[in-house]
Order: sequence, then C-alpha cells, then structure tokens
Amino acid sequence: MKILGYDYAVDYVSLETPEDFGEIDFLKSNINIHTDVSKDKKISTVIHEIIEAGNYHLELKLSHKQITGLEVTIFYTLCRAGINLEKLARLK
Repeated sequence: MKILGYDYAVDYVSLETPEDFGEIDFLKSNINIHTDVSKDKKISTVIHEIIEAGNYHLELKLSHKQITGLEVTIFYTLCRAGINLEKLARLK
C-alpha cells in the first residue's frame, strides 16, 4: 500500500497486546493488523494506521484521540455510502 509515496506492507498477525487492533512501524514501513478482530474492525484499523502514517510523514502532531476521531468518521461515512472497503484492507 502506498501512503504519501511510501510503500507500506499490510500484514495480519497475532499481536502481543490484545487491546491493540493494529500497529505501524515507520522504520520497517509495515502495518500489522490483529487477526483476531472482526472484518469491520480490521478495515477501521487500516484506516486508523493510514491516518497515523499521514500524521507522522506530514508532522501534523495530531493526538491519538484526534486520529481515532478521524478514523471513525471516515469509516462510518464510507460504509454508510455503501463503499466496499475490503480491498483497502487487503481482505480480498
């Protein structure tokens, strides 16, 4: 997945901390999504990590609360519009 010109791998793995649905590693350009969450949560988490990448590369200094707010807004809006986000999350 390209985010602002940077290549990021998206992998589905079992994360050590069960409360984390995903994580991004900027040095390795990797996004890890927890395998044990629902399809919708996987998609929403990919959106969250895309915003995290934008926050990092653009030096926006958004708080985690702001990033989560943007994630929920974008996810809900696109889902309500009937847009299939499985391809974005590499679920298809």
